[in-house]
Amino acid sequence: MQVPLKLDTVTNGGSQYLKFWYNGGYDYIKSPILPYCYSKQVPPSNAKVTEVDKTLLYDNEYSGTLYKVEFGNEYDLRESVGNEGYFETRIPLKNRVFTSMPELLEKYANTDDVKLLKFDIETDSYLTFPNPKENAIIAIGIQLNDEAIEIKMAESHDDDFELLWWFIHKIKDLDPDVYVQYNGNFFDWPYIFERCRQNRISITEFSRDKSEPFVKEVLVQGKKDHNEIYFGGRSNYDIYIRSVLKDQYLFKASPKNKQMKKIAKLYKLDNIIEEPPEVMSNMRSIVNTEQLYNYLYSDMRCTTHLANIYFPAIVGMAEQVKITLDDCINASPSLLPESLFSREFGNRDIVSDATVGEAYPELAENKQGALVGCYQPGLYKYGIRKLDVQSYYPNLIRTLNLCPTTTRIYDVREEMEEFNAQMTDDNFLYLSIPDNKMEKQIIIEIDFNKRGFTSQFVDENMEARLEMKKKLKELSPSDPEYALLDVNQLNLKVIMNSVTGYFGMKYAKFGSIACYIAITGTGRYLIQKLIDYVDSCIALDTDGIVVNSNETVEEVNEWMSKHVTECLQVPRNYIILEEETYKSAYFRDGSKQYLMIEENKDGEDELVIHGISLKGSNLPQLYSNIIEKVGFKMLTTDDDLTQYIEPFYDTKQWSLNDIKKNTKVRPPDEYKTGSPIGKQLALQYEERFGSPITNETKMGYVKIRTKHGSQYRLVTILDKIDDYPELDIDYYKNTVDNALERLSLAHLIPGKKGQQASLFNF
Repeated sequence: MQVPLKLDTVTNGGSQYLKFWYNGGYDYIKSPILPYCYSKQVPPSNAKVTEVDKTLLYDNEYSGTLYKVEFGNEYDLRESVGNEGYFETRIPLKNRVFTSMPELLEKYANTDDVKLLKFDIETDSYLTFPNPKENAIIAIGIQLNDEAIEIKMAESHDDDFELLWWFIHKIKDLDPDVYVQYNGNFFDWPYIFERCRQNRISITEFSRDKSEPFVKEVLVQGKKDHNEIYFGGRSNYDIYIRSVLKDQYLFKASPKNKQMKKIAKLYKLDNIIEEPPEVMSNMRSIVNTEQLYNYLYSDMRCTTHLANIYFPAIVGMAEQVKITLDDCINASPSLLPESLFSREFGNRDIVSDATVGEAYPELAENKQGALVGCYQPGLYKYGIRKLDVQSYYPNLIRTLNLCPTTTRIYDVREEMEEFNAQMTDDNFLYLSIPDNKMEKQIIIEIDFNKRGFTSQFVDENMEARLEMKKKLKELSPSDPEYALLDVNQLNLKVIMNSVTGYFGMKYAKFGSIACYIAITGTGRYLIQKLIDYVDSCIALDTDGIVVNSNETVEEVNEWMSKHVTECLQVPRNYIILEEETYKSAYFRDGSKQYLMIEENKDGEDELVIHGISLKGSNLPQLYSNIIEKVGFKMLTTDDDLTQYIEPFYDTKQWSLNDIKKNTKVRPPDEYKTGSPIGKQLALQYEERFGSPITNETKMGYVKIRTKHGSQYRLVTILDKIDDYPELDIDYYKNTVDNALERLSLAHLIPGKKGQQASLFNF
């Protein structure tokens, strides 16, 4: 790698130090730069103060004195200054090193091969979701880089002491740089830590420097989104959190739950072993057997396969953005663009004196986004097309030369008018953008006399991505290089899209609300003009429209290029559409609610489901089965759909997996009032099995009808559907009705025929 594995900032004796981890060890140096911020006023006496010749990002007419304020360490900076009168106070010293001292990253680069320790665990379970305070680990699999997979199994289901020590000694011997696992931040690591505590084993052994690892909850909009796990001297890479959830190819192609085996299959791994639910809910039954060995070995193959695809892309991103590997793995959505912007602003002597939200509170809170909607809902059996703008927002950045250094809010007017653009004789482009959400007209000024650094950055990455996509067309999807190249080109897309999002982020220190409004406002205008041009739009999305017309994509691109250069008066157009064809489609009224049949990479028909109302995430599996199976038949055959619908009303064909739902259950005494589902299930479990629920666990349940009304009944792997004669049949049949109504097939619901017009009458 061209960057270090990890960087820690350390305060020792009041002085600031940097600890670079690389090549299996570290260098501990006194920091060549001190934590600093800027101020218009003379700062506290414990700071080093230097008068600087810099410009403020927003208050660029300020002509008074500006000071650079340096402190001995990060603690002194935090304790000595607040937000009032000080700028860039919340930028960590680590980020200052990334943006202003790239030579240090090169000096302490991890030039040895990165040692990846892939691992997976299997745990004891019996009827309920495994709980680390009660259920031991029964097997651990490991693999260092491309060496042989090793499997260690416990001899019994309730004793994992020797297994944990084996794992720890392997870590000591192999001394990995990076731990790799799938969804380990949520499950594996917290489980291992708790099992170590139960066995009185110190978890400091997992860190290189023997520090205590810790779990950090990451919040998004005030709610827990995911965990991050931190180890001294080592990185932790959760494939699921860091890569799968950001893989844009999987947005369309993968199942809702994105289980590891299903993702590995999508990326062409064969011979994957899957066990039935009765085994997975009773892993105790296969302790220390060849069956368990083979199952875990298969899971390790999946982990390694996905790591080989995704991990090189992360290394490439860290090297491109010039941050450590560890920081790239744990990067927030804002870190990558903030590193780029901070570096460029520093080179141009520009100081951030506010966040986007502080500089333009009304615009940041109320700005209008993209256009979405459906104009002609219904069933399209014989093919439709989507005219999709290639990388719409990044290419708008290129076309409009958008950058915080070239673009600003010129005026905000109360009187609204249509979108218009005007290029002056001295090469300043003025965009007049209506914002219907705020009911204001925003005037944006863009300087075309100089090249914006974000425009240039996107331009370079876009050209690199186009080369990758060109090469992809020359490769077979079965070629091992195909998946790696595909992930890398999507990696560049993520980087470019993060720049767009950062422009309008409320807490962005180096963002630009002017750039964001220019992108979204011009994007809305061009999409609307495209709709007017083709005159047969079925639905529209942020970056494209679904049409049922005869214009060729070449004709549309010729029109778009001419319109962009003439209307926007820009020197070059980068807005190019590509055509995607779908064999058939169904659109619900509303936005982004549709089914489509497309041909996948193997030439097979594949159903694409989009929209909350069609996915039924909080409904029984029965609902999703109908959407998938009846929806597929609706789009691919001319058969009478009644034959496919009737089985779903036949209660004898239902399984417990079709109708049950799952919920987290706590001990009964933790529920304060009432009789919520969780409390009902906890009491039922304790009565049935004679053992208390002591920790939160997942349990299955079904809805039943009694003389007292609706209730909920516990479901375990020991049960069959015949054990529940009091099932609330009406509730589950209503679930079937609901799914058919979402498909606009209510006219085929038994007893309700004629209440809804056929799709063919739309």
